[in-house]
Amino acid sequence: MKNLSSSPEEILQVFLEYLSVEKGLSLNTLLSYSQDIKKLFRFFQKEKIPWLRGGEEDLVKFIHHQSRAGLSARSLARLISSVRSFYKFLILDGVIKKNPAVNLSTPKIWFALPKFLTIQEVELLLKQPKEKNIRGLRDKAMLELLYATGLRVSELVALKMKDFNLDDGFLLCRGKGGKERIVPMGFSAVTAVRKYLEAARIKLFKRPSD
Repeated sequence: MKNLSSSPEEILQVFLEYLSVEKGLSLNTLLSYSQDIKKLFRFFQKEKIPWLRGGEEDLVKFIHHQSRAGLSARSLARLISSVRSFYKFLILDGVIKKNPAVNLSTPKIWFALPKFLTIQEVELLLKQPKEKNIRGLRDKAMLELLYATGLRVSELVALKMKDFNLDDGFLLCRGKGGKERIVPMGFSAVTAVRKYLEAARIKLFKRPSD
């Protein structure tokens, strides 16, 4: 195996060899992994972040950046999976000691199974709330969040203001057993939540933390 203190490109090559030999992945799958991790490297380079020092917030910003660039929910889920696998590999080979990707959560793709809503049905549903009134803004924000994140309704209604990071486009969700996970929101959900907060929330709730 190559020296893992070398360049990111060499590390990526070792990672791909590991996936090929140890995991038996196909050439097309390896190519997808390679493209995803190269996107991460380019983002780190653009943001002037040393690639071995990229933290959890840096990864969330990267994912949000890809979401805003128009990446589909399916592609975004694959990207997050690639990033998580890459950092697991770095931990396994002792390149890093702390895994910054451990809390990243892949968005659920609701329309992937036939028994659920089609894309057209989801789009129609998202258009139902009337954004001219405060309850419509609230309902729009809730639907966009559910669609973008795959949260359970119980998880959605349990969210507090402190759980949102709208600037970076992610939220902190507490699931079953109090386990926390970081979930990317996507541009449409962030926009809907901002509109709700700016125009409707203060009229619906008396306490600012609700």
